[in-house]
Order: sequence, then C-alpha cells, then structure tokens
Amino acid sequence: MPQANADFNGNLCGGIRTGMVQKKIGDDRKPVPMPSSAGVCWQSSDSFNMWFRDTPGVNYVFPYSITAYWNADQKSYTYNNPNFFPLDNQGYGDEYKGHNFGFCFEIHSQFTYTGGEVYSFMGDDDVWVFINDDLVVDLGGVHGPASANIALDSLSLTKGNSYPFDFFFCERHVTGSSMAFSTTVKLDPCGTVDSDEDGIFDKCDNCPYGNLDLQLTAGAVSGRTVTFNVVLGALVQNPVDVEIDFGDGETTTTSIMIDSTVTHTYAKQGEYTATASVSAAGCGSDTDSVDTKCGNRIAPSCTRNNVIIPT
Repeated sequence: MPQANADFNGNLCGGIRTGMVQKKIGDDRKPVPMPSSAGVCWQSSDSFNMWFRDTPGVNYVFPYSITAYWNADQKSYTYNNPNFFPLDNQGYGDEYKGHNFGFCFEIHSQFTYTGGEVYSFMGDDDVWVFINDDLVVDLGGVHGPASANIALDSLSLTKGNSYPFDFFFCERHVTGSSMAFSTTVKLDPCGTVDSDEDGIFDKCDNCPYGNLDLQLTAGAVSGRTVTFNVVLGALVQNPVDVEIDFGDGETTTTSIMIDSTVTHTYAKQGEYTATASVSAAGCGSDTDSVDTKCGNRIAPSCTRNNVIIPT
C-alpha cells in the first residue's frame, strides 16, 4: 500500500488529530472523511477511501483475527501487542526492518449492553471506534502510542439491547506498530451484517446469502447400480445433511457443503424416481427429484449345434 498511496509514509499528519472523520459511521460501515482534512492528513477523500476499501492495484485484503484473553486481575478482556505486524511477508512485502508497515485493520462486531462496560485503547497511528454508529474514540493522525478510555454508561444505551461495534486502525509510518486494548464489553463474534435479512448475522449464519438450492441428477448406470450427483447451488459455511430416497424403499443421508456423489444398487431392474431433501436452520429447505432406469446386462447366449454328417 505505501507504494501506491502517498498517505502512507508521505506527507505525514503529525500528532493526534481529532476531527479527521465524521461523527457518524458511513452507510458501508466505514469512516467518512472530513473534507477539511484533505491535503493535511491525506491527499484527498479518494486516497482516504482506499484505506479501508478494497481497491485492486492499490491494496490487498487479508483476513486476520486477534484473540483477547480474560485478565482476572483487571476483570476484563485484554490484548497487548507492542509489535503489531499482521502482514509481515504478505502484500507488497516487508519494506523496513523486516516488517510490513503501511496497513489498516478493522473489526466489525456487536454486543449486548448490560451496564457498566468500559473500553480502553492504546496504540499508534490512526484509531477510530464507533459504538451504535457514533464515534467514541478519536485518535487520528500519525503519532506514538496514545490512549483513550470510554465508559459505555455515558453513551445513552439501553440495557439489554444489542449495538454495533466498529473498530478502525491504521499504521502509517515506519517507526513502530503497537496495539493494546482492555474491555469488559463482550463482543459477539457473529458480527452485524445480515446479507439475506433472515435475522441471523452472517458469521453465525450457515446460509448467509439465501436459502438452499438443491439439485439432484442421475449419472452413470452400470447394471443395477446408479451414480447420483447432489449439488448445493447456495453457499453454506458448514455441511448440511441431505437425505436421498432412491424410490425403492431405501434411503441414505450424506453430509455435503458443495456437492457429493452417491451410488446405489437396486435389487431389481426397472424405472425409479429418486428424491433428495435438505432442511437446515437458517437455510430453509428444498427437494429435487430425478428419474432413472436400471437393469441387468444380459449376456448373449449360444446354443451348441451338432452337425451330423451322413455316412
């Protein structure tokens, strides 16, 4: 990213700069730049938009997870990494002191507010945290490790309600990279995106993009043995069980994520209708049928002929 975006290791926006982004998160759940910061903390709104938005030829996108551990003394979940370099040996490569600088990191989740939660952060460089779509931590700019604390009781939240949590971090200068936080907020790993609007957030939805689309076809036939192909036309995150009724009183269940091949040998030759059925929580249900014909291959027979030669 530094080679393609002058906002990184270029004309730096030194020190903590508040007000670089708007108070409300954008419709795409990304920070919205303040026009007044253009030319000061970034080249333009377009260059800033490339920080957190996939732009082919300008940046790479990599999934990355961090784990916060329970600290019994602090009674909070904590993460502390004084050398936060999640992209070493990836992307455009390590440009300085064996590390890949010039990257951004974001987290999108949700939590249920119970009262009394606190969130503390320490790190460099730009950091923005939104809770319930409002900016609550504003540590923009290129700076050394800086900290911020927020008591969620001050945010006018309602106990028992769930709220989105959005975190943004950028490392823009080759001097160091650190990140640490401590929180009593119990983030929900399901996230906040519900692509198919079924009330189940995508990360916990086995079918995040819609109901299952089951397809059953009959393939090769060898005597009384038939090969069936089972295909799911919708993406699933975990296998689902598909039951196949072969039409002769026999059934089987196969667990698949994309497709599967099932063979069945019929006891008698003839024509059959096979039916596949699937049903899974959050995925809906579907069935599909196919007709097939099978039979025994009858080997040709011959009769021994006796030739009588008269004497």
